[in-house]
Amino acid sequence: MTISNDAKKKNIAGLIAKLNKGKTLTRAELQQIEEFEAEQNRKETTFDISTTEAAAFFGVTMKTIAAWTKAGMPKVSYATYNLKACFDWWQKEINTGNEEYDETLTKARRDYWKAKAEREQMACEKEKGNLIDRDEIITEWCKRVGEVKTGMLSLDKALPVLCEMKPAEEIRKIIKDYTIQLLQAYSRSGKFCETKKKK
Repeated sequence: MTISNDAKKKNIAGLIAKLNKGKTLTRAELQQIEEFEAEQNRKETTFDISTTEAAAFFGVTMKTIAAWTKAGMPKVSYATYNLKACFDWWQKEINTGNEEYDETLTKARRDYWKAKAEREQMACEKEKGNLIDRDEIITEWCKRVGEVKTGMLSLDKALPVLCEMKPAEEIRKIIKDYTIQLLQAYSRSGKFCETKKKK
């Protein structure tokens, strides 16, 4: 059974506390401290990283890291990778490609470069203005809907004042003009609502 790093740290802290109280440690306890220190020193000099950190470093998903591991990417232990060893493997197997035929590696390589190409294409299209952020569109259209909603909810306050003591024909014109203003505010030309120019 693998003990988590937090559990190891807690155990070592307990042993150090025991030492500080003047108690003598057993040979096994002293060995635990030595092994823990060696492991920490090794991590500091070998750049061991987690699955999440590996995914972030290579700019891929954790699913891709799992596929690469299955295809032969070196692993220190459960969910721990050595960055240099992984980078060397990636450089040989994914980035440049290995001459030896391996279906798993071929798929991993293909998936990686396809995802990378898609990200680059999306970034390029966004820069050209051909690709728009969905949240940005939603925000802009919510503003328009909000303006119309505010205008409609203010009808009960605005119209009685505007229509007071006016003949029916003039009241109809006031209501029509007010409605047209609301519709124009909603359908005005803007970033995500280009209106066709009349010829």
